[in-house]
Amino acid sequence: MKTPTIPTHMPPRTPAENLSRFVQKFLHIESAAGVVLLACAAIALTIANTPLRENFEALWSTTLTIGVGSFELSYPLWYWVNDGLMVLFFFVIGLEIKREMASGELSNKRAIILPLAAAVGGAAVPALVFLLVNGTGEGVRAWAVPTATDIAFVVGILALLGSRVPSALKIFLLSLAIFDDLIAVSIIAIFYSGSIGTGWLLAALAGFGIVVVFQRMGVRSIPAYVVVGAGVWLCMLKSGVHPTVAGVALGLMTPAHPLAGVETVAPTERLENALHAWIAFVVMPIFALANAGVAIQTELVGSSLALAISLGLLAGKIVGVPLGAWIAVRAGWSSLPRGVSWPVMFGAASLAGIGFTMSMFIASLAVTGTTLDAVKTGVLMGSLAAGLIGFFSLRILLPERRREVDPVTVPPAQPVPAPVATPQPRERELEEVLS
Repeated sequence: MKTPTIPTHMPPRTPAENLSRFVQKFLHIESAAGVVLLACAAIALTIANTPLRENFEALWSTTLTIGVGSFELSYPLWYWVNDGLMVLFFFVIGLEIKREMASGELSNKRAIILPLAAAVGGAAVPALVFLLVNGTGEGVRAWAVPTATDIAFVVGILALLGSRVPSALKIFLLSLAIFDDLIAVSIIAIFYSGSIGTGWLLAALAGFGIVVVFQRMGVRSIPAYVVVGAGVWLCMLKSGVHPTVAGVALGLMTPAHPLAGVETVAPTERLENALHAWIAFVVMPIFALANAGVAIQTELVGSSLALAISLGLLAGKIVGVPLGAWIAVRAGWSSLPRGVSWPVMFGAASLAGIGFTMSMFIASLAVTGTTLDAVKTGVLMGSLAAGLIGFFSLRILLPERRREVDPVTVPPAQPVPAPVATPQPRERELEEVLS
């Protein structure tokens, strides 16, 4: 009897299977990153309320100088973190947006309407709440702080809820966070950039042009792109346009499909796989240590500015996100995700009120000194309240269920095969390995 040939290679995964695996990996990293981020924020907050505060602040105020010849960049350490290291964070945001637009949730025009509308509502209403509470008082430039959402903390809470959370709700919140980040970057570029230096800005645009030329020429050398990207960052920094905009733009310019005959994995996916863990476990924790050190003061907790920020994050998101989604559904442009009711949408909107990373970042651009401390206090209060309300409301609203199988990974139905003899143990083991 002839021995059957056993295949040595698994069939290639479909785009849907690749997307499912990426989402699962993303959620796994983000949930762990949320824990690390929370720990670093707690450390910074604790130190800021002990006698070590002055030494801690002196550390982040240490001047770091990098230069060649007569040209040098000299900034405090916290500035290097916020305007230098965080550019990598925004670069990955650009990669995520490009990937989702090419083959993810954002590639389906009808599917993107709901999270887009929810993100717009979740940015507009918190800003309105801030202005209603604080008016034109001190720190009015911080109006955009409560518009942000921190996806790492959101995913961390979803992980605590376990199998209660439908996969469709997770994908909705991820898509919402992507649009939220895009809105935040637009706000930074328009409202928090300094006076524009035309020469430096033209040089940055020339750098983007070089990237396009490299891509057309088929240049695959990552170091070459790193050098050009560093040049673009420097030009953006000197031009007055916030350098994080360069990070997002370079991410959006990265090809989202593999080059035929050259690659099997798209550059966006390859770079995300390489950078995601570094961003989650190095860049964001360092940012938290540099920015979350706030001395809790009674007069700041009760200030109108802190109240405006916290209410913007909490009430603004709880009202704004469902309002935007309701308008999209009511107009017939979209529908609620599978397994998500309107009460659940309100619980998810509360989680969107956790605005730690991006809110702190915008705060550092908007205000300084005691005003900055008041804004950060509001961010901490609002984010904590939003997280607790979101967790307990979803725990009550979402029933306990068996582990849900992501619909994109379910194979198509196959015809029922004819009865066959039950395989022996060794044969069953081989079949399990091959399957």
